[in-house]
Amino acid sequence: MRRLSIRSSVTRYGVVIDIGSGSVLTAIVASSSDSMYPTVIWAHRERAPLKQIDSLQESAKGIITALVNASMKLDGEGRAALREVSNRASLTSTHVAISAPWCYTVSKTISYTQEEAFEVTDDLLSELIDTAERQVSEELRNHAATSQLGLTAVTRATMDVLTNGYRVAEPERSQAQSLLISQATVIAQQYVADAVAEMHDKLFSQTTKQQLSFMLVLYCTTRQLLPYTDDVCIVDVTYEATEMGIIRDGSLHFSTHTSFGLYSLVREISVITGNPLPHVLTQLRGTDPDFFLKSLPESVRAEVEIVLSAYVEKVAALFHETGDTLSIPKKVLLHIDHAIEPFFTTLIERAAKKATKIDHAVTSAAIEIGLDKGVVGFLPATEEYKNDTALIVLAQFFHKPEHCLEFKYL
Repeated sequence: MRRLSIRSSVTRYGVVIDIGSGSVLTAIVASSSDSMYPTVIWAHRERAPLKQIDSLQESAKGIITALVNASMKLDGEGRAALREVSNRASLTSTHVAISAPWCYTVSKTISYTQEEAFEVTDDLLSELIDTAERQVSEELRNHAATSQLGLTAVTRATMDVLTNGYRVAEPERSQAQSLLISQATVIAQQYVADAVAEMHDKLFSQTTKQQLSFMLVLYCTTRQLLPYTDDVCIVDVTYEATEMGIIRDGSLHFSTHTSFGLYSLVREISVITGNPLPHVLTQLRGTDPDFFLKSLPESVRAEVEIVLSAYVEKVAALFHETGDTLSIPKKVLLHIDHAIEPFFTTLIERAAKKATKIDHAVTSAAIEIGLDKGVVGFLPATEEYKNDTALIVLAQFFHKPEHCLEFKYL
């Protein structure tokens, strides 16, 4: 059988896994050193059933089931697809990105200033990073008591080092009067982190395991593809959550989320209208809130409008939590399933204006950072995933994780 022309001698092969709030994607990606873009060799997304649920823990169980099913499929079909590319190809790493509400990112900025110029040493950098880690550990202890699933730190990333206000890749041995380090710590629900560890040990133990939050991966990819976008608000809407990340001066300054997303909205509308969940989901695709409301019987229209307004209030509350005294940036990038993007763009616009009293430019993250312009290659068998922007983000991050200076996987 004819082999596909991906040269294994200059190519890395890895597993990428997207653990969303209501689905899990597994894929095998090739990254060639002489290619601008990666190639998706095999992919599969396993969706948790859309059904009425009583608690977030019920959703967590559905995600673990989806992770097991998608991983087993990758171990069988995925490895077979990899052998079609090259008999000598081997998987070297497993990149796992976890979305809210199973994971969140804590950002810390530590500064050191002296009147006289000082030398930036490894010891000084380590001391400042240790300070940031201690602060995050204290926060983690405080939040652990309120988490029903338990919390654990899985990754620490040094995003930026600024000397005298300028971003530098190698600050050691430079002279400075001020030094600032921006660090991100990824916190995952213990239940999900344990499931990832078990899956990795059983199926992909020969690979290195790298766990990150999807928000951190999306931030790094945005900064890589839009290097001059220093101030922007990123909103990631998934099935069971809405997460916000604020980039200020080029670093992921703050992120937060609410455990309410697309499926959450669909469930509430289904209860009011009496329509089946899949029918409601189909109604929301490719439309906007006003058109959708007009399509409903007048007897339920007002009640559904209250549900949409309540979601706008939830997101507006997120926009008030910026981590500082400033408002969210004027520019907002929305990352969501492309079919539902028009509906949520309007809701996010309304939420931003409610929070800040001004109009914000809410645009598609996929369009802004070029995810719709072929930044990732797909083999014929994976063409159906060309619009899966979460896969594209992860594949690009696997190919060029360039923006953050260092990742420490715990």
